[in-house]
Amino acid sequence: MEAINMIDQQIEHKSKEIQKLSKEIQDLRTARTTLAATFGITSEEPTICKDDVIEAPLPRPKTNWAKEVEEEEVKTKERQNVESQLSTLSRMTIRSSNEKKYYVIFNGPMEGIFDDWSKAALPINGKQGVVHKSYNSLDDAKKAIKEYEEESSKSFAQKLLVPAPAASINRLRSLGKIPSATKPSLEEPSTISTIPTKSTVDAARKITMEKFKERFLSLVHYKEEYKAHHFYPVWRGDYGPKVVVLPEASGLTVWEFFANGLVDTIYAQSTTFQEQFSLFPQRVLETIRHFNNRVLKGQPMYFKTFSVYPSFLEGGEILKPSFALGCIGRSNEMFQPIEVAPEYAQEDKFRDLFYINNYTGLCKRLQRIKEETKVNYKSKTILLYSVYVNHTLSPQMEKTIQEFERPILDLEHCKPRLKEALCMALNGSQDGEWVGNHRCTICTPPLEAQKEEAHGQSPEGSDSGSIELVME
Repeated sequence: MEAINMIDQQIEHKSKEIQKLSKEIQDLRTARTTLAATFGITSEEPTICKDDVIEAPLPRPKTNWAKEVEEEEVKTKERQNVESQLSTLSRMTIRSSNEKKYYVIFNGPMEGIFDDWSKAALPINGKQGVVHKSYNSLDDAKKAIKEYEEESSKSFAQKLLVPAPAASINRLRSLGKIPSATKPSLEEPSTISTIPTKSTVDAARKITMEKFKERFLSLVHYKEEYKAHHFYPVWRGDYGPKVVVLPEASGLTVWEFFANGLVDTIYAQSTTFQEQFSLFPQRVLETIRHFNNRVLKGQPMYFKTFSVYPSFLEGGEILKPSFALGCIGRSNEMFQPIEVAPEYAQEDKFRDLFYINNYTGLCKRLQRIKEETKVNYKSKTILLYSVYVNHTLSPQMEKTIQEFERPILDLEHCKPRLKEALCMALNGSQDGEWVGNHRCTICTPPLEAQKEEAHGQSPEGSDSGSIELVME
């Protein structure tokens, strides 16, 4: 469209020049007629040769007339050049109109094939993250969108819980849109067709060893195609690889990384969190919605997590779920750089080391929750909080934190085979730091043994028992 507008402007400009030249030519002809009558010349089209002028110089008035005739010839040549340029522009216009383009929008609410740029520009201009490209033929456009869809469905499971498109968008989709080979647009999908069954949702929420390995290895062997799923890895050293999830990510991508204890930060917008957290427990989604409406008021959000990997049985079924401490707040959208994990991170011995460090780090982080903290949500596996300036931690919220952290500190939810190593990391035998009054069956004698020892203890020994009760 811009090229056609430029050509139209040039045509209009050249037409004005032609009109101006025509007027000047008419004036010259009038002057010529007047001069011819003055000198008694009866020939209507006199021809003046340069040699004649040199051999028989005319009187001064005739010399001026000859110059005007020469100027007329020059202007006639200029007019011919203008007409030639107009002819060229006309051919360019015809050729431009014959070069038909087809525009493919690969994602977004109006994905599909369009036969005119003016129709395709509406969902593209001013929108971030919309992938589009032009093609010279309809077959090429259909082939491109089919390849894109096949590539997108290859890496991970199909997206779930896609919200139904608005009615106004449905009407816009039919304007100038050409049916693709894989998505007939004869009838828009009904709302009920977008609602998944409970068994489908439960299957998507289910975490297995296979899913954990797939997500973990995607951070070690990060591929270019993963960028289309809007996540990227960051390397946390002793804590192993973690993932940063962007607002465009699907609910399945967000949930699988979170439930496998691999998330560093989830970024969300007021228009995307509903889809991103669609597979989370309903109360978590309601908490985030409330925080977005009351505190953020539509501004971008971050969801920072401190979590541990789940543990699995030999058959791949989950034994212990992932436990996560999450902090939500306003995001400045300064994303961390991409950093792929080293190859050795996929070895089992290092994965066990990452588990121990993440578990210990979660325990220490729970101990460092400050006074300016408000608990937003708590379940057996998730504690969600936010930081408020000049906010005092209420006794009820403090009790909620203790109820969440106590089983974790006492190693009731850890991998059984790593329990001894975790006990040494928490009881101070390694670095002298006793984390959160840790107590477990490994470092604390059984109750019967304590009673037997208590019978032979001195008064100082009974004081020791009192201190333990206070610590509890």
